[in-house]
Amino acid sequence: MDPFARGGRWLRVRRARRLLSRARHGPASGLDPAAVEELGDLLAADGSRDVAAEALEAIARTGEAGPARSRATDLLVESLADGDPDRQATAARSLRYVALRRPAVVPRLDDPYAAILADTRHGAHREVAVDAGMVLSRVDGAAADLPETRETLREVLAGGPTDARRSAAVAVVLAADRADAFEHPGRIAEGLAILRGRADGEVPGPGTAERRLAEGRTVADAVGAFRAAADGGSGEATAADREP
Repeated sequence: MDPFARGGRWLRVRRARRLLSRARHGPASGLDPAAVEELGDLLAADGSRDVAAEALEAIARTGEAGPARSRATDLLVESLADGDPDRQATAARSLRYVALRRPAVVPRLDDPYAAILADTRHGAHREVAVDAGMVLSRVDGAAADLPETRETLREVLAGGPTDARRSAAVAVVLAADRADAFEHPGRIAEGLAILRGRADGEVPGPGTAERRLAEGRTVADAVGAFRAAADGGSGEATAADREP
């Protein structure tokens, strides 16, 4: 029997928030496997989904290696194959942050992400595809090397809303964020070509971002410049963009 059947959404959200607090402030190993499974159930429910995803993300990002962290990551990955677009989007956002902190804990996601890219490329949830591209760029090395991601980034940059363009720009930067990135200028040039919209329409060019990448400036500086360029600004990084 569903323990939240009588209380519904309110009880689920309250329970998810308690588990989130434990995941953030408890032992470094995170929650026990039973609590992680409970978060998986809360992830599947309306109302508690975002909080549960945040808790799973905290375990997968900051927890020590073990069953809890592995299962938390698996639950997020499994949600990518779910038919619910909102659940896909929530899981993709959480996995993006997991990948930024601990790339090694995220398995190779070529197959499920390829399916998401195909399903969302022309739909209302193109941001999911952008999040997928960001994770792939971190896990697999370079988003610009993957045809599905490259095409999606081009489409979003050419016609997507500002937030989607900004996310796509960050994905391009992450594709170049590798130890040997500046030894392979062709890869960065491809990302810049996508960002300029040479293939599919005109998009405000990165300008300052291009120079910063060419000069080997920090990724934080480049991200700030890409964001500003995607918004049609000057390309100067803000203080928030420079934060780790």
